[in-house]
Amino acid sequence: MQVVEDTTLHEVAASTDLNIAKACGMGICGTCRVRVLSGEVDMQHNGGISEEEIEEGYVLSCCSAVVGDVQIEY
Repeated sequence: MQVVEDTTLHEVAASTDLNIAKACGMGICGTCRVRVLSGEVDMQHNGGISEEEIEEGYVLSCCSAVVGDVQIEY
C-alpha cells in the first residue's frame, strides 16, 4: 500500500481496517504503542514512551509518520 508522506502509522492502519487502540492521539498516553519490525518512521512523541521501549523498536502509532516501507507488530 502506498501512503502520502507524513501519514501516521495509526492513519494507515485505520485505512486498512486495522484498529490500533488509541486514547490521547498526541503521544502522551502510550496506548497506541506498536513495534517496528522493519523500516523507518519519524516519531514526534510527548513522553508516552520510554527510551528503553524505543531501543526495543517500539513507537507510538499516533505520532509516528511513515518514512518508507514499514512492517509493524501489533
